[in-house]
Amino acid sequence: MPAFFSAPGTIDPHAIEQLTALLHIAEKSNVHLMITGLASFRIKDHMPWYDAMDNEARWKTQELFWDAIAKACAKSPAVFCYDLANEPVATGKKADGWYFGKMGDVEFCQRLTLDDPRPTDVIFSEWTKRMAAAIHRQDANHLITMGMLPFPETYHTAAEHLDFISPHLYPESKKVDASIEMLKKFNFGKPIVIGETFILTCSAEEERGFLLRSRGLSQGWIGHWPDDSPTELAQLKKDGKLTISQAIWLAWVELFKEMGPEMTSRR
Repeated sequence: MPAFFSAPGTIDPHAIEQLTALLHIAEKSNVHLMITGLASFRIKDHMPWYDAMDNEARWKTQELFWDAIAKACAKSPAVFCYDLANEPVATGKKADGWYFGKMGDVEFCQRLTLDDPRPTDVIFSEWTKRMAAAIHRQDANHLITMGMLPFPETYHTAAEHLDFISPHLYPESKKVDASIEMLKKFNFGKPIVIGETFILTCSAEEERGFLLRSRGLSQGWIGHWPDDSPTELAQLKKDGKLTISQAIWLAWVELFKEMGPEMTSRR
């Protein structure tokens, strides 16, 4: 998000040009994009003026963001969907700030409000409705979703304003059954696409089992992509230079590629 605002209330036209260029690359490459918005992941890039806003002013800024993004993306066939925010929660204490989920120099999650006395379901329903409306003012065709933490009871009212549900699920070793039961709880009467999964806390074989068992519950699966290309990782493995981290990434990519035909075929 910081890349798209040159000042309070002002979208940077150069950033929109860069987004448009990315869309053209995706179109030529036959790649479809999940446009995840409102991200302020890098701590050093946080916008003080934005973080000083009250809840309502912040929401209006977020609506402005989505209006601009949807206008740029509306006619592109490369857009799969808009992802309203990555793993938001409804509210928190002002002393804790807007962001959480810290890993190194980034924070992956954010709060929609601070010190808001309204019930969680009311906050999520109203916020999701407003963000979806901002998109629909410019783009009535592409799908809208939200990246969800594994707390289905938190997001059920948001689902009313989404086209599909996108839970982020990382099976734990020896607890694949629990992940499948969690997935079932996201049945809000909308299609489900698992928006994040990975062999983070389980083996490749356990992840395989989770993916296979999730068929019929989920209509799609999205996984992380390594910084190093799979070709480079394979060569490092051949040369005996693969680190443990790189080995995990390679095992994941190989698993995802291998399972693709089986996951997407009709049974």
